[in-house]
Amino acid sequence: MTCDLLKTLYVIALLLLLSLPSYPKTSNSQIPSDSKRTSSPTKKQELNNLRMLMREFRKVELATKCARNAVKAFSDSSFLPSLLFNLAEWEVRYAKEQFNLEMEKYALLLRKCEKDTTGCNDLSDPLIDYSAALKVCRRLLNDYPQQPFIDKIMYRTGVCLYETGKRDSAKVLFIQLSEQCPDSSYIPEVFFRIGECYFDEQQFEKALNVYNKIIESWDSPYFAMALYKRAWCYYQLNDYPQAVSTFFYLLKDIDLIEKMDTELLGKSQVELRDEALEYIAYCFTDMGGIEVALSFIKEIGGSNFTPRILQKMAETYFERDFFEEAIKVDKLIIRSFPTFRYAPDIAFNMFKSYNKIGQIDNAFAIRRTVSRNFGPRSKWARINNSKEDRENVNAILGEIDYVVATPYLQRADSLFTAKNYDKAIDTYKSFLKTFPKDERTVHCAFYLAESLYELQNYDDAALAYKHIVTTFPESEVAEDAAYNRIICYDLLIENAALEPDTLRLTSSGKLFKVPLNTKVHRKLIAACKDFTKWFPKSDKATEIELKVADIFMKATHYKLAEVYMNRALFAILKNNRGRQYYTKTLNMLAQANFKQEDFSQAEKWYKLLIKSSPDSAELIEKSKTMMASASYKVAESLRENGDANGAALKFERAAASAQDVKVAEAALFEAAIQFEKANKLRRAAINFEAFCKKYPDSGNYAQALLHAARNREKLSQWYLAAKNYIALYEHNPNSQEGASSLYNAGINYENAKDWKSMIKIFNDFLARFPNEKDRLQEALFKVGFAYEKSGKSIQANQIYRQLINNHQVLLEQGEFADDYIAARAQYRLGEMKHKRFSDLKLKPPFQLNMQRKQAAFNEMLEECVKVAKFNVAEWTTAAFYNIGYAYEEFSLDILNSPAPAELTEEQLKDYWNMINEKWVIPLETEALKYYKTNIELTLEHDLENTWTTKTKDRAAYLAKKLENYKNSQAKIKQAMETTEETPPTQDVNKTL
Repeated sequence: MTCDLLKTLYVIALLLLLSLPSYPKTSNSQIPSDSKRTSSPTKKQELNNLRMLMREFRKVELATKCARNAVKAFSDSSFLPSLLFNLAEWEVRYAKEQFNLEMEKYALLLRKCEKDTTGCNDLSDPLIDYSAALKVCRRLLNDYPQQPFIDKIMYRTGVCLYETGKRDSAKVLFIQLSEQCPDSSYIPEVFFRIGECYFDEQQFEKALNVYNKIIESWDSPYFAMALYKRAWCYYQLNDYPQAVSTFFYLLKDIDLIEKMDTELLGKSQVELRDEALEYIAYCFTDMGGIEVALSFIKEIGGSNFTPRILQKMAETYFERDFFEEAIKVDKLIIRSFPTFRYAPDIAFNMFKSYNKIGQIDNAFAIRRTVSRNFGPRSKWARINNSKEDRENVNAILGEIDYVVATPYLQRADSLFTAKNYDKAIDTYKSFLKTFPKDERTVHCAFYLAESLYELQNYDDAALAYKHIVTTFPESEVAEDAAYNRIICYDLLIENAALEPDTLRLTSSGKLFKVPLNTKVHRKLIAACKDFTKWFPKSDKATEIELKVADIFMKATHYKLAEVYMNRALFAILKNNRGRQYYTKTLNMLAQANFKQEDFSQAEKWYKLLIKSSPDSAELIEKSKTMMASASYKVAESLRENGDANGAALKFERAAASAQDVKVAEAALFEAAIQFEKANKLRRAAINFEAFCKKYPDSGNYAQALLHAARNREKLSQWYLAAKNYIALYEHNPNSQEGASSLYNAGINYENAKDWKSMIKIFNDFLARFPNEKDRLQEALFKVGFAYEKSGKSIQANQIYRQLINNHQVLLEQGEFADDYIAARAQYRLGEMKHKRFSDLKLKPPFQLNMQRKQAAFNEMLEECVKVAKFNVAEWTTAAFYNIGYAYEEFSLDILNSPAPAELTEEQLKDYWNMINEKWVIPLETEALKYYKTNIELTLEHDLENTWTTKTKDRAAYLAKKLENYKNSQAKIKQAMETTEETPPTQDVNKTL
């Protein structure tokens, strides 16, 4: 690497450094407090912040890489220490930018977790990692301790350790720096950090000594901070006079606090000032109280912070339960500083102190003091005239009124609790009149209504409850009041005299005239309608709708009742309100439709009712009885009209709900039959299977199993079909039906390619039904085929040969022998040999593998040729096709075999020409012969199948290929003969 490249790296790093904002002196390892955020950032702002941090991070990353490359390039240079220090600074910057980026991502995740807590348990706070920077710094300290900028290296190392919590190591390094480089510009900050380390360790004497060194220099940038921490040390050492003097010094010279690097202390200037005032107050309360405080303040010439200090002292006395001392200080402040902004708060504190010591009269007198001294026309109000100040005074007066009124309210509540309702009513009415603006007025109004209710004065109670809702609609008791109003009218109806009345209602554009037994019913309906209007989203609204529906049901107005029931159901299903009334609503709807003789709709409601009430046995039994009766009749009607699907559904429902076992059995079987007729095969199968499980002793059991098995077969659900066939076999194992069922189970396992189960079933068939001669050979073939497919070729070979031997024995005995099965078994033997032949590859050692290949081919050929002796055209054509195709495979394997490695290019060409003439062409010619023989066989038997189609395709391909080869050979021969007869002329030779 050249010097030019080094310069380039420096320029890049420098440009990046200049383009980046400076980072703060303090550690970034603290997560910002949420309390300091004015509002949550929008998603767009979050993304913009993240993009900005990513840009800054990439710049720093690039600069850091440049610095690293510079160090690598000049590892043996004299200016390597400078490069290393530059790298250390960039590593620090890199760590900070990386931390900032991780903090932003962490903040995004936290906001995401507020909505979705999935995966949030493993979140941990990001930590800043200075390990890379520290590694470089330690290298500098160890290898280059005499560098002129060693103080910078030690400073940077110490700060990194300090900011990552390794204060002990940082302190040692800072002390070393102060001793080795006493003239370094970092000494003021280093001293301050040493003092902080001692302070954190609670070694206040040592910390005090360090802070005292700092304040020896008035112009030190850490003078004010050291002074502040010096005061803290005195306080911790119980040297209150020195602590007070130091804190006062800070407060007196306001510029000192304003010049503090408050971020280094982790507090704002306001927090520092309040803390100083607070600890001055603590000191004075422990040093002798208000007299000592006033004397001290007088000695130093007074202070603008005197009322604040006295206020803090009063609060301290209050917190320590020294209420009389607190009152004494509060009185002094109000008397000595009448326009002090926080005087109303001090008066309120005095009110609380009087309450604490039981001086109620003095506490009540404070209200007059607050109203007179801090009211709108007071001198205090003219000076402190902000909106915040006015609202504060009003809030204090409200709280005092609240405390004053509380005993009054407690007396009323105690009367209510003691069931002395008459006196409680009088007291509640008096409270409402005396304190009309008290925030507990609604409480009084509610308990006034409750008292009337308890006295069974339901009419007046209902009016009182209504008054609460209309006067305090947003209160937390408004909904209860509206509901209690309904209860009042409900109770009035129980003892109301008969006064026939007629209610006119309009619903869905229709006018209804509803006869009522009493006029109270009209009030009850009005109260119910008011409730649903005032609180439409209440869970109780559903109950109220049903109450109105019940009134109309009793009045035999079923259509109108149904309107309110449907409203209730809508609220339950769509808005998920009043879910506990779902069952009741369904029951009422079913009854309403039943009363109107709409049995089909009633059946639907009863079905839903049964589904929604799994734990109510009595309700389910009653509903099932009613539903089954209607459902069976509807089903029969649908069946007669040719609606198989509709009838099936109805029969199915009737079966589920019927209590009579015979009715349920007949309905379930008929449901399955109708589903089958409607081509709903899966549903039919399910019902047939359910029938067999539920009614195993039924006369229709075997028929149902057979239907279920056949339907599962049509659906290609082989395992379920096999299961049903096995069940049918087990139902009657020694019958012809049982044999067929067991055999069909094996066929289904074959379709499912479950070879293991297939072998078991067909072996069972062979063992249990030796007289099933028509199926024995086929069953034996199935066993062999399953063995072959499951990779057990030895067992398969034995079974196939056994089958062929059995065929020969049957022929010799003059009995029927199935040539088709025997031919197929012989074909499978050839196929197995064909597979072995195909699996053998021509690879080195070529001669040995060629011998094996030829032997396998001959074995395959022998087995395939035997197929023809059974004279079954289908399998003979299949075998001849396989022989032809095997010749082609043999040819292709030879072509794909590797040529001898030692041949030259010319020899290699001759080698492949020899292979082509000696092997490929003869093998393909043989293949074509078998294909042509196969074609003749298909013409002879007028046969058309998969094998004939494949044979014709391969024959056409090979005939064309061999013809092309023959023509090309003829052209080559002709060209060679022409060349021998006519030698090239001189001109031709020149051209060549």
